[in-house]
Amino acid sequence: MPVPGQTVTWSVIFMTAADFGVSVLLSTGACHTAIGMLGIVLFGCISAGFLVLICLHHQNQAQIDFKVPFVPLLPAVSILINVLLMMHLAPITWLRLLFWLSIGVAIYVMYGMKHSVEEHRDISDGISKSTTYESMVSDQTVSASVQAP
Repeated sequence: MPVPGQTVTWSVIFMTAADFGVSVLLSTGACHTAIGMLGIVLFGCISAGFLVLICLHHQNQAQIDFKVPFVPLLPAVSILINVLLMMHLAPITWLRLLFWLSIGVAIYVMYGMKHSVEEHRDISDGISKSTTYESMVSDQTVSASVQAP
């Protein structure tokens, strides 16, 4: 049985990959050739196809305090713009990112090994209930309806 939202997850991954293809062709100047234009159209159609697939997926209609406007169009456009901007970064910027990211991950892992709550947890307590957004919303809805007179 497929996991809920798995189609959307894979669609976003493939849409981002297609946006990456468009961005590479635009940032390298290949868009001035016929093959480059064909590539941009091909990657653009792939990206648009996955956007349509995301649009066809069931949208959450729950009343919450804040929702991103124009979902999924605005997030898709922002992914494209951000990938385009990233393609214009200098290679030294990417090297600096990898350097500082590796230092940050090393500190995180070393600190986490010594200060992990899971490391010191008593196994006899059993497995704790995982809290997801859906379980929190359903628990709050149930507790609110029980408390209401």
